[in-house]
Amino acid sequence: MKIQAFTLAEVLITLGIIGIVASMTMPALVNLTQNKELETQYKQAYSIISQALNRLNSEQGFVANYDNYRACTDDFAKAYKEYFVKLVDCGKDGCSSSTGKDEDGKETGLDKYRSFTGNYSAAGWLDDGQYTVANTMFIAVNHCTPLNKITIGVDVNGINKKPNRFGHDFFLFQIQEDGKLLPMGAPGTTQGNDYGFSQYCSITSNTVYNGMACTYRALTDKDYFKNLPK
Repeated sequence: MKIQAFTLAEVLITLGIIGIVASMTMPALVNLTQNKELETQYKQAYSIISQALNRLNSEQGFVANYDNYRACTDDFAKAYKEYFVKLVDCGKDGCSSSTGKDEDGKETGLDKYRSFTGNYSAAGWLDDGQYTVANTMFIAVNHCTPLNKITIGVDVNGINKKPNRFGHDFFLFQIQEDGKLLPMGAPGTTQGNDYGFSQYCSITSNTVYNGMACTYRALTDKDYFKNLPK
């Protein structure tokens, strides 16, 4: 009886084809998985920081907004942090300075964040209170100008984990006059208009603030995380 079998050449050709297909599809699958993880972390982060603010508003007897704390101080951040399980409390900007250098001379802190499209970004103004909470989220507060209201920046997967980009894993929220927390880009926030989206949440914009208005879009566009720029 004659036994049918593949030749060595046929096996090698098949393995080669499988390898080529895998090399073409694996990066896309990995990227899709990572983006889905960021989406989940973003929604969890929004829920956590909203609940903390609601508790603060309920227990302190007045709503948290720009006028009810001393501007350009960490007064709000100090009150707000009590509603998180903290790992690190860094005062105004001790977790992450915009001008800091590590032992190898590389930039540390908020200036290591990149824009929505991966260009240089400006985030050093989030320096009125910083801390890392127990689930590794990094929180940075700005409370210094009426235009910005009280702005809360959240790195949903931690400051030491990439991609460290606005609109990818770093998102901005603003506290309104009534004490409600809104994602940046929503109506009522500083960038809650068509100009904000065209300049600050765009794959074509070169501004250092690109990505700051993406927070609202990340919440309302079901395909947002599927289409993050590389």
